[in-house]
Order: sequence, then C-alpha cells, then structure tokens
Amino acid sequence: MAIHREIYILAGMDHPNIMRLFEVIDTKHAVNLVMELCLGYKLTEFTPSQGAAVELRNGIHTSFLDENVAKGIFR
Repeated sequence: MAIHREIYILAGMDHPNIMRLFEVIDTKHAVNLVMELCLGYKLTEFTPSQGAAVELRNGIHTSFLDENVAKGIFR
C-alpha cells in the first residue's frame, strides 16, 4: 500500500525542516499518524481568498492555490 511506503520514508527522516513522525496507529478502518506540531499559518487561511474555487468529483467544494503563492508559503 502506498501509505505504508510513505510512512516508512517519513519515519527514516531526521531533518529540522521536516516534521517528525512519532507514532503510527494502523486500525482496520484508518491509519493515524502522530506527528510533530508545526506552528504557523494554516493553508485554509490562504485558499479561500487566493485560490480558484472548484468542485471535486465527490461533490466537495474546495479551492487550490496558485503555484507561485504556494511556493512562498512552503518556503
């Protein structure tokens, strides 16, 4: 499963700019990751005002950031 490969990679990371993975709780219905708290802005503070509104196939309405705006946030 792809999520398990991502978990394996993240568990092996040790870098100050990558959030740490403390624990994985894998149940029959969900995979829960206990990760380091990263303080700062929430992406939802940017998307409504600076993103393009779209409707996904499952009926959920969301918005996406312009790539140049996202680069600045993640930098």
